[in-house]
Amino acid sequence: MTDKEINEAVAKKLGWYHKSEEETLWTGGLWYRDQERQGMNGLPNYCHDIAAAWEIIKTLDNYSVKVMRAGPTTEWFCLIFSWKKYSDIYKRQDEIETKAETAPKAICLAFLKMGEK
Repeated sequence: MTDKEINEAVAKKLGWYHKSEEETLWTGGLWYRDQERQGMNGLPNYCHDIAAAWEIIKTLDNYSVKVMRAGPTTEWFCLIFSWKKYSDIYKRQDEIETKAETAPKAICLAFLKMGEK
């Protein structure tokens, strides 16, 4: 997927929707969220903007999120998981791990993988 496709997929999963050029009379159409109107250039750059990627993390109420670099690598890793209590101990479940060249992109890819299993 290209960064543009990832940004659009994340936006859709977060509740954004796109209206075509025919519907809006705006070149390329417009993206909407709630009552807010933003053109395509206004769609957050989730792949490269850590503040935009943080908006994703804020939606993950019942999950833990780890974003890190492991060792000397230039890649970033994102791990998203939930906890389930078994008797007196908690175990991780629904674990998703991704890696990418930027931390925001790793967050995006993990978020998009959620619900695929």
